[in-house]
Amino acid sequence: MESMKNNILDIDTAFDKQLMQKILPRIQGSSRRIKNILVKLYKYTSDKDYTKENGDLGQKMLNYYNNNKGNIKYPSSTEKIAYMVKRYEEDGFTAYWL
Repeated sequence: MESMKNNILDIDTAFDKQLMQKILPRIQGSSRRIKNILVKLYKYTSDKDYTKENGDLGQKMLNYYNNNKGNIKYPSSTEKIAYMVKRYEEDGFTAYWL
């Protein structure tokens, strides 16, 4: 394959785009499980663990993202997850498209 030979996208960028296109749009709802899933995904995409913390995490996640953008492995997904958690905390519901 020509595109793989030329390394158009590195593997981490490609995976980040796949999370944004295929995984995150399927996560929505008002269940507490939704927030737990998003917090675990945030840990995976950013290497920052909020799974043991309680309370409002969305703003903490956004602050961490904003202060560490250059060092986050999957930045687009990390930012989107933080917004989804924040939306859940504010409205009791979240979805990718909100």
